[in-house]
Amino acid sequence: MVSICFRADGSREIGLGHLIRIAAIKSYLAKNSHYTFTLFTKYNVEGIDLGINPEELIYIPQFIKVEEEPAYIFENQKSDIVIIDGYSFNNSYFKHLKNLNCKVVCIKDFVELVTDVDVIINHAPGLTGSSYLGLTDAQVFTGLNYAMLRPEFLFKSQDFSTINDKKTLTIILGGSDINNYTGLIISNILGFNLNFKINAVCGIANPNIQLLREFESENVSILLNLSGAEIKALYQTSDLIIASPSTSAIEVCAVGKPLGVIKTIENQALIYRGLISDQLAFDLGTSQEIFNKEFRDLLYNYLTTFDTLNYADNQLKQLDSHIAERFNKIIEALC
Repeated sequence: MVSICFRADGSREIGLGHLIRIAAIKSYLAKNSHYTFTLFTKYNVEGIDLGINPEELIYIPQFIKVEEEPAYIFENQKSDIVIIDGYSFNNSYFKHLKNLNCKVVCIKDFVELVTDVDVIINHAPGLTGSSYLGLTDAQVFTGLNYAMLRPEFLFKSQDFSTINDKKTLTIILGGSDINNYTGLIISNILGFNLNFKINAVCGIANPNIQLLREFESENVSILLNLSGAEIKALYQTSDLIIASPSTSAIEVCAVGKPLGVIKTIENQALIYRGLISDQLAFDLGTSQEIFNKEFRDLLYNYLTTFDTLNYADNQLKQLDSHIAERFNKIIEALC
């Protein structure tokens, strides 16, 4: 048996994206009966749809320092392969794992110096392995061929949007959205007096749910803690979507829908640039501009011209149904 350990965290402050990506990878590998899985995390993941069984979960005590974690992980579960997703883990952390004879797979959102890992995966659209030239000796896998999509999004889907005067808009800005950009966007849209049905998706880590509830009406729904299957069904029935340039936006691309993206944090920069440069999404700018007239003008332009854009066609050309196979080959090569 091959012991595969995952290390990722998710919370109100850092969002849930790292955990969602780890869960996606686990789902790709789960059919192999030669693998056992353990997720190590420091935060309570109860209520998050991860597909992780309770016996596969080990909580790292908060008093354990980051530099002490590799030893703690190895003491609790002798690991053959450790797959890491997060920003707290540096090259010293990776070296400690390597000294324990672990193979190390690192999920990255940045292009930077990375040592003492065997594999780097960065699924930013348009990114190539040459971006890491001179920065690592690891094998590098980049771009949407290695998109970490939840299993529901791995296969092409049917479009269930309806042809009528009232269009359906879905807003999904991550599991936390601590600055309530969702609320600001809803407020702007309501001010335009356009004929939209708005669905705003929020995760359990969102601290602004009560504020968002104040928008609820016949035309505004606040949807909490949806599963991957529920989110996919929502996308299928939407006419257009606004998302953060994260895995959420890439999952929109897997469905094939008009997509507008707003960058809300710097770790989204590579995906943001890739989505725009590959003409997969409409550029709504960054959260730094969200209070400006320019943002409102961009938003209005997107809402009134989305049906003339060809982003959906471009999206579906970039993603295929072989993602799980590629991840299995990466892990098999490490065994």
